[in-house]
Formats: sequence, C-alpha cells, structure tokens
Amino acid sequence: KVQRYIDIGIEEDGATLLTGGSDVVDDGIVDPRGFFVRPTAFADVTNSMTIAREEIFGPVLSILPYATVDEAVEIANDTIYGLSNAVVGEDEDRALDVAKRLQSGQVMVNA
Repeated sequence: KVQRYIDIGIEEDGATLLTGGSDVVDDGIVDPRGFFVRPTAFADVTNSMTIAREEIFGPVLSILPYATVDEAVEIANDTIYGLSNAVVGEDEDRALDVAKRLQSGQVMVNA
C-alpha cells in the first residue's frame, strides 16, 4: 500500500521525487518481496495532492512550501485527521504561539 502511494505521488499527483521511490530492487537493502520501502521524499507538493492528504504509514515525506506562518497553520489545520503536529523554531514564545493555533491531538514544540 505504501508503494502505491509513492506511485500516486509520481504518476498522478505530479510531485517531484527527491529520493527513494516504489521500485522493488534486490540490492541488499530493498527486499524484492516488498517488505521494505525505500525512504522517499517528495517536493513540489500541494495540500490537494493525495500524498499530502492521506496518512501514509511508511517512510514517505511530503514537503509542502509556505510563505507565511499563517499559511503554514492553514495547511496544517486542513486535514480530517489532526493526530499530531510539530513546531520547530528558534524563538520559544513564537513557537508556542503557533502551536496554540494548531488543531490536533498533540503538538510537539522544539525551540
């Protein structure tokens, strides 16, 4: 199922594959039976793409750019799941202010 999401990111969503992928190669690292998925990262992802909207229970990272903190909060809150978020920044007070705006069950702050 994780490999299918990776294929969707490449073929249907049109995201840019930075590393990894869904290919199953017997190279001593990737199990040819599909029990291991390469760590995969996508760029040029929008919040309307499947790989951004669905919870992918595998090593898949979707990078969504944002221009302002308000836009980042809007992206983070635009989900039906809202299980967990993380805020990373240099200014603890500002990071905590952003964390308070996030609608999720748990928010981790690293400042």
